[in-house]
Amino acid sequence: MKYYHIMIAGVGGQGNLLLSRIIGDAALSKGLRVRLGETFGAAQRGGSVHSHVRIGKEVYGPLMLEDEADALLALEPLEGLRRGVQYLKEGGLAILNTRKVSSIDVNVGVAEYPSMEEIIESFRKLKARIVYHDFTKIAEEVGSPRLMNVVVLGVFAGHCGERASLHFRRT
Repeated sequence: MKYYHIMIAGVGGQGNLLLSRIIGDAALSKGLRVRLGETFGAAQRGGSVHSHVRIGKEVYGPLMLEDEADALLALEPLEGLRRGVQYLKEGGLAILNTRKVSSIDVNVGVAEYPSMEEIIESFRKLKARIVYHDFTKIAEEVGSPRLMNVVVLGVFAGHCGERASLHFRRT
């Protein structure tokens, strides 16, 4: 593996940054080079947050280019759409949590919330491999909606952890 790029998109309070660090730590434990870059919208709960996770033996800067992400982990559907269409490469993996969390942009009327069908269709146009579900509901069923990011991590590990040369294990 020369490199593997992951875009994580969500809103503040969903555990985006923790998820990027867990993935980064897994890559470091395999002796790979890791670069993390984060972008924050409003500096409060509910603002747009996305993380660039670049893994490989030859990665240097923290930010990936457009159409370069091998995987998108969308903790929130609209944020996933915003970042996925921009960064996910054709044929990449898109893991979408379908539970909507209205961002500040939607709440103040700057952006409209598309239907899930429209969001999924946008990824189909990219020929993405799409996994979508209400992962927050699964987290609630096991005890806390705050675990949703870990549920998404499990789905990611099951779909391409080996491809990314990552191994997630219980410690």
